[in-house]
Parts: sequence; C-alpha cells; structure tokens
Amino acid sequence: NEPSANPLFQIACVEDCDLALELDGCAASPRRVAPPPQDLDLFLRLTPGELRVTYASRLIAEDVVASFARSLSFFLLAALRDPGRDLSELPLLTDGDREVVIADATRSADPSSLDDDGHDVYRLFTRHCTPGSTKLALVCNGKELRYSDVLPAVEAVAGALAASGARSDVLVGVCVPRSVDMVVAMLAVLRGGNAYVPLDPAFPQRRLEYMVEHSRLSHVVTTRALRPMFDRMSVRVIEIGADVSREAAPPPSIATPAGDSKAYVIYTSGSTGKPKGVAVSRVAMGNFLQSMLRRPGISADD
Repeated sequence: NEPSANPLFQIACVEDCDLALELDGCAASPRRVAPPPQDLDLFLRLTPGELRVTYASRLIAEDVVASFARSLSFFLLAALRDPGRDLSELPLLTDGDREVVIADATRSADPSSLDDDGHDVYRLFTRHCTPGSTKLALVCNGKELRYSDVLPAVEAVAGALAASGARSDVLVGVCVPRSVDMVVAMLAVLRGGNAYVPLDPAFPQRRLEYMVEHSRLSHVVTTRALRPMFDRMSVRVIEIGADVSREAAPPPSIATPAGDSKAYVIYTSGSTGKPKGVAVSRVAMGNFLQSMLRRPGISADD
C-alpha cells in the first residue's frame, strides 16, 4: 500500500496455543516464533477462547473489521460443531449479516434499475443518447464523443458486424487500444446481443492466438494498425474505420437478451497454467454498474 509497508506480507495470523497435529503419517508440533511486526495492515492472534485483531485504521474501517471478526468466529465455531464437514460447506455469515448483504445487494439507488432494462447495459446507456445532446460522453487521448454522436458510431460498427455474418448470442473479440473506439466497439457488440472478449494488443501473439481459439471466436473488431496480428487466425476481422464505412449496412434491431446471458468473457492471467475464460452475465454487469452509482457515486456531470 505504501513504500514503508512490509514488502513481503501485510496480513498475518498467529495461533498462540500448544496444539499438536497428526496429518496422515506426519506429526506436526508447535514451535514458538517471534511475532511479526505490528505495522501490518491486519494481524490476527488466536488464543484459547479469544480472537484478537489488530488493524491499520488508516486503511480499514472499524465496521469492516468487526464484520470480518464475526464471520471468522462464526466459521470457526461451525467447524468445531461439525469437524467432519467440508470447509467449503461451512457458513461464513450470521443470519443478521446475511440479511444485511442481501438487502444491500437488492437495494437500488434508482428505481429504473429494477425495470426491464435493469440488466441491459446497452439500453441503460442509450437513455442518455438523446438527439442533439451536447454533453460529452467519452474523452480519451484528446478525442471526444458527445452522447448524440455515440449511437451513430455504435450502430455503424453493429451494422458492419451484422453484414459480416456475426450471429446474435456469440462471442466477438475486441482488440482495440484504450480509446473512444474501444468503448464504441464494446457497445456495438452488446447492441447485437453478443458478448465481447477483450484482447489486449500488448499480449504476446501466442496468447492472443490461444484466446481466439479457446473462445472459438469467429469475428474480431480491431484497428488498421493491429489487423496484421490476426492474419494467421481463422477469424473475420472488422476494422474500425475502413470496414465500418465500406460494409455500411442498416444496424440490426436491438437485441433483448436474457439477463443471464453473457456480457463479456475475461481471461485470467494464466500464472498457474493456461488462461481460463470467465464469463460475466449481463445482469451481473448491470448490478455492478448500478452499485457504482451509489458508491463511490456517478452523477450526470461525470
């Protein structure tokens, strides 16, 4: 969190009791060690009948620590009552904490988030794209796009995707540097009822080839400069700019996919093996953005 912090770890847990363990032919006995430094972000000390928590108040709120301590205590008591039960099946939340979590997850800052468009990020976004609106929607690297100009740009890309044979409810790769065009491409994919797969142009070629093959992409939206990266791949490339204008076609009707359909598929780092694709549903994406409206807060002036 800061240069003065412990460079190896910020959280430690010490069990302060004489407890020997028998682990399938391996005998483990406790050994006294010096306690870790007290400038950790979170330090837990377990003693018989007591759980003591020390935390950095500049980083962690008191109510968060209290909730964590309750959950850990509840979990440990449940393990003691039923020692043969799998850890994954043990409860973490008390009834009171569970009610708070459920209430917070279902609470809405805006009643409109509970209507038919509540899980459809594209439809929620288009509510702001009124004709003639002069409010800025996107700003990146000196390029600006107003709300009134977003829909035409999105529909142009969506039309090019449809003209190239991209069916609804399939994965579409988006390999565009962080820019206004990247946002337009993602919205165009969502508009057609599809899910996008982010393809970072900075990734090694072999990783991109693996992601394209593993996710079975048939179409990729990219730029002219990045198009050669896909020359050896069996995908149809839609180039923002050239192909969008050349393959100009009426955009398809706005799809109304189910809330549990995919919004995007993000790949893991692959640090423990091959990268894995994690699908995020439209309702999950919509709920996340709705929660961002409440905390940290997003207003019409942002």
